Amino acid sequence: MRFVVARLSSAVRSASRYLIVGISIGVLLACIPTSASAQGTTVSVPLCDVAPATIAISTPLNNSVFDQPAVTLTGTVYRLTQVQLYLNDNYVATVPLDSGATTFTTEVYLYQGTNSVKLVGIDFCSPANPEATWTMIYAPGAQPTVQPKPPGTLPRPVQAVVDSSAYLQEQIDVASQTTPAQSFSGALYEALVALDIAPKNAPQEQMNRMLLRMVLIVTGTALLLFASPFISLYHWVRYKILQWNIHALPELVHHHATLVLRLLGIVLIAIPFLFLG
Repeated sequence: MRFVVARLSSAVRSASRYLIVGISIGVLLACIPTSASAQGTTVSVPLCDVAPATIAISTPLNNSVFDQPAVTLTGTVYRLTQVQLYLNDNYVATVPLDSGATTFTTEVYLYQGTNSVKLVGIDFCSPANPEATWTMIYAPGAQPTVQPKPPGTLPRPVQAVVDSSAYLQEQIDVASQTTPAQSFSGALYEALVALDIAPKNAPQEQMNRMLLRMVLIVTGTALLLFASPFISLYHWVRYKILQWNIHALPELVHHHATLVLRLLGIVLIAIPFLFLG
């Protein structure tokens, strides 16, 4: 019995020693400072300007009338990160802006009638956000308001549709009123009267018809009388000067050119008597 008690006492003393050593080691480890690796963190803090943030609408003009519901808004901003769009006091959308943006563009769909468009700029440096309010009128079928062109836009050239025949007649009328034209016309008229081709004080329409008759008769007579010299002159210019040996005309005209010219002269002489009597 005494032996058993002695062994229990020895075991308790050993356990007590181990417990004291363990507590001592724990306290020692707790007192030794641990080395920790510090990691750097970058914090971006925006610098706020003392000038207030602004927003302004450039186009369209205030109180503009539109015949279509879709309208594009453009404007300028300063120190804003986003723009909130309201239509008739109802929130519509938020337009994000790039850093340092100075302009914005957004689209709004109007209701028929008068619409109030409000833009609210979000400024991270100030609790007071700038606003811009615009009035726009959507009236289907109405004449839309002409909007200003962006800076640097060249004016669009206006292409007028001109009637060529009317323009030519106008130029002829203007030219006929000049002094040289009137002098030539007067001399020609006096010659026609002297040759007894036109009566004195004849109307302008009758004078034109008589002049045309005279031109046709003179040309036809010249072709009848001078057909052979005309052909000889034509051959000389063609073969000697131009050296053009290709026969592009029909065989009848090529081999019987004098006959063709005289027949043409007879036709020209007959036209005044048949159609211009």
